[in-house]
Amino acid sequence: MNDPIHILYVDDYPFDRELVRDALEKEQEGFRVTEAASRADFEARLVEGGYDLVLSDFNILGFEGLQVLDAVRARNLNVPVIIVTGTGSEEVAVEAMKRGAADYVIKTARHIRRLPHTIHAVMEKKQGDDERKRAQEALRRSEAQLSNATMIARLGYWEYDVAEKLFTFNDHFFAIFHTSVEQVGGYKLSPARYAERFLHPDDMPVVVTEITKALETTDPDYSRQLEHRIIYADGGVGYSSVRLFIIKDNQGRTIKVYGANQDITERKRSEEALRESESKYRTLVENIPQKIFTKDRASVYVSCNENFARDLGIKPDHCAGRTDYDFFPNELADKYRADDQRIMETGQTEELEEKYVQAGQETWVQTIKTPIRQEDGRVIGILGIFWDITKRIQAEAERERLQLQLNQAQKMESIGRLAGGIAHDFNNLLVSIIGYAELGMLNITPDDQLYANFKRIKEGGERAADLTRQILAFSRQQVLEIKQLDLNQVINEFVPMLRRLISEDIALQTRLADNLPPLKADKGQLEQVLMNLVVNARDAMPDGGTLIIDTAYVAPDEASVDKYLKGARPGPQVLLTVSDTGNGIDIELQPHIFEPFFTTKARGQGTGLGLATVFGIIKQHQGNIEVYSEPGQGTTF
Repeated sequence: MNDPIHILYVDDYPFDRELVRDALEKEQEGFRVTEAASRADFEARLVEGGYDLVLSDFNILGFEGLQVLDAVRARNLNVPVIIVTGTGSEEVAVEAMKRGAADYVIKTARHIRRLPHTIHAVMEKKQGDDERKRAQEALRRSEAQLSNATMIARLGYWEYDVAEKLFTFNDHFFAIFHTSVEQVGGYKLSPARYAERFLHPDDMPVVVTEITKALETTDPDYSRQLEHRIIYADGGVGYSSVRLFIIKDNQGRTIKVYGANQDITERKRSEEALRESESKYRTLVENIPQKIFTKDRASVYVSCNENFARDLGIKPDHCAGRTDYDFFPNELADKYRADDQRIMETGQTEELEEKYVQAGQETWVQTIKTPIRQEDGRVIGILGIFWDITKRIQAEAERERLQLQLNQAQKMESIGRLAGGIAHDFNNLLVSIIGYAELGMLNITPDDQLYANFKRIKEGGERAADLTRQILAFSRQQVLEIKQLDLNQVINEFVPMLRRLISEDIALQTRLADNLPPLKADKGQLEQVLMNLVVNARDAMPDGGTLIIDTAYVAPDEASVDKYLKGARPGPQVLLTVSDTGNGIDIELQPHIFEPFFTTKARGQGTGLGLATVFGIIKQHQGNIEVYSEPGQGTTF
């Protein structure tokens, strides 16, 4: 149930008050009446407040109805006033209406019956007026907020009032056009004046069409973005971006069109400068083997040539608007973007060597990036040109590897030449020592004390001679007895000997290829190679493990040859592989393992000649040896 309408009724004539009271009491509910019979009584009641409506006789002793209106208005009360007048006083009532009365009722029995209806009508009108005022106030606040936002965002704001058929602009709108409200002659302009003063003639139809669409649309959330040329106050031409949106009334009619303008002349000129720059070298770009691209200040691609687009798997005209993140892994895209921004900030050309992903393959490229400048020198983008240098990088790496091999070979050759010369001379001395020891043993009986001494001299000389033979082997000065051999047969015959060299917790396995072709080699030297490699594997597996001897017949293009026999001669190869599951060899030690006298064993536990001897024997047979090892993953020769 709604609260009753609280009425303050002013009348100094009791009969009239009774007449009004009877008319209102016929309503079962809806009214609560407070009566005042004099001016003083009225003013006192008015101060109390809380009234929804004032009902006043026009003529009160010492007080006129118009003064009632003035009293209500003076207190800024949002309370409607209905004037009750006598017969023949319609002219006075009309005057009261002009002064602000909500309505009037003639005091006759016939007319007074309409008083409840009149009161309800006035209150409904007041409610509508209040709602409209609240809406207008909310709109005013929204417009103020929008005005503040446009000032902060440096937007030119305007509105078109459909009822007034006028445009209203803010100060920043005029600032965009290099003018002011004083120069234009006010904030409001007619459509014709607006178009003539601010729109480029060629773009005027486009703007008019879009505003017409905004006026005619049935979509309450209509919004539209467009770009068009504008005319500055000095006659110059610029560019503006405008966002259109609308407000509709309760009947769905568009009552206002709003626009937010932003000057995009600088951006447009930058785009034009880039396009002009592109046209100058487009023919060159499309006819050279290098890959070329341009980007704007935000590192967004503006263009690329056919070669670059082909690598990206797109057409050249699909490059614009994309970034490196559309084509490359994030890590690479981050690097490219950082390079771009650094070059545009410093304004300096840079030449870079960097990785580049092409068709899923990582390659190396040489890149030159240079800033693109406007006529005034301002950097507006970047031009890049790059080409594949993978072969050069690989050649440099190969050259470095070969240089290391050459250095190693020269070092081995020098050591071998020195060691070989010493070994020859030392071997001659050993012949005499061993010979005289044997003569001494012939001249005495075995039970003679000197016999044991001569025997020890002979054994020491023989050990020294064996060491000398190893030195001659790695120095490649050993005389070889080359014969045609079956490598598998040599291995099978030598396996029993090899088993005696290793401990019981090491499993020795052989995996020998069928139909292995014969090779020309010195059998004794091959056995020396096998023995040294097996001993080396044994020492790498102090806690046991597996030792595997493989043979194979391979072609140079097979992965096994690429992995183990870099630098092998062209043609089919017999491959001997000795693998263990031992401790492995540290990466930094691997380049030195074939050097003479290099050992990782404790002092007195190794001569450092085992692998050097293997290397020398293999090279003397015009073969090749490589090692593959990782710490904790075993070793393969």
